[in-house]
Amino acid sequence: MLGIERSIRRHKVIPFQSFIADLCLPRYFVGASLARIGFGLILLYNYLIHYSQRYYLWSNFGYQTKTASISLYNLDLNLGLFDIIYHLGIVFTLLYIVGFKGRFTSIIHFVLTYSFIEKSLYLSDGGDNLLRIVLFYLLFANVTAHFSIDSHRKKQLIHRNPVVIQFRNLLHNLAVLCCIIQLAILYLTSGLYQVMGENWENGTAVYYIMQVDLFSNPALRNLIIHNDYMIVLATYFSVFIKIAFPFLLFNKKTKYLIVSCVVLLHLGIGIMMGLITFSLVMIVMDLLLLSDNEYFSIVQKSKRLCRKAKVSYLLRIRNQRATASQFLVFYDGSCPLCRESVRKLNVINMNRLVRYVSFRDPSILTRYGIDPSKAEARMLGLNLSNNKMYEGIYTFAQIFKKNRLLIPMWIFLYILGKIGVGQSIYDYIARRRFVVPIGKCDSNCPIR
Repeated sequence: MLGIERSIRRHKVIPFQSFIADLCLPRYFVGASLARIGFGLILLYNYLIHYSQRYYLWSNFGYQTKTASISLYNLDLNLGLFDIIYHLGIVFTLLYIVGFKGRFTSIIHFVLTYSFIEKSLYLSDGGDNLLRIVLFYLLFANVTAHFSIDSHRKKQLIHRNPVVIQFRNLLHNLAVLCCIIQLAILYLTSGLYQVMGENWENGTAVYYIMQVDLFSNPALRNLIIHNDYMIVLATYFSVFIKIAFPFLLFNKKTKYLIVSCVVLLHLGIGIMMGLITFSLVMIVMDLLLLSDNEYFSIVQKSKRLCRKAKVSYLLRIRNQRATASQFLVFYDGSCPLCRESVRKLNVINMNRLVRYVSFRDPSILTRYGIDPSKAEARMLGLNLSNNKMYEGIYTFAQIFKKNRLLIPMWIFLYILGKIGVGQSIYDYIARRRFVVPIGKCDSNCPIR
């Protein structure tokens, strides 16, 4: 593919030839594949949701007999043959979704879908009219290039003839271009018709639409009709977006904006007016508007954003846990031996979950509400996650617990504390501080 692209760009060609040469490049395979899946799921939804009423809605024994339209369901069918055609529609819709034998499946799927839509005129919401046209265009497109069974099978069967590849790309891109032109004409025509309406001009059209029970959501209607600003905004937004669509679509700087706006528009129509299948068809159509390079770029940017968000989240969680798990130890800063002990403990304090502060600092006493006499009698420790205060041997136990290298010592001190001798041993050593090597503590150090 890269060789074809280089050979085309190597030559200086006139604008029309350049346009044709550009159409011979692989451009819209990802969008067509996504549209295949989207349209297939919409049709499968329609097949299954009406499954129990299929005889009444589509057979010649239901509420309507033969219609003037061309449809397999208009043939003289008994219920057995009708069931065969109906279930074939479901089977080929599934094959269309998974992308098996794309060319053959697309043709049979189009015939069955056309018959299905033509027979169900009273179930139409507008989206099926566009669906018939687009499915016909997509017969000439390669809709199984990605996310399909065919895409895996064809990796071993790649055609090496560059002329054949260029022709297939040309046919595919022209088919997708026809879909895009059809969509642009639809939006422009709809917008121009709205401009000619008085209610659309004065910004009240949405209000009157919400008054029709058939085209409004009773649960959300009151949110719109009682808000004048929202009514006017929604009315003019619909008109401006539709008229601007053909002009903003072919500009790289405004393309993403207009595509986002029309998707937002149809989400609003689907939710507020209840035209679910119509909105879904229009949103799936919008998938054809982006090229393969644009999809790949979106995927790469999304992956980078996800990685950054994940790293940021993990760092934030780690910092929060570290802060919440920090243990504050109040030692005697006037004692040389105490300072030396803290220095050595900080060397092995690799995860920095233990922080040492001197209770000789008046601001520390005020900030944490420390009783100086209690701090002099026993070393105090504060767990910042639950504001629980520890004394003496239990302070040392928490220091050891916060350091993986000292876990065995923590277990030992924990057992001493549970059997009731740990604190007594600590107090005994504290009262007989003279047993500590001479010269390690001055007169200002009553407790180590």
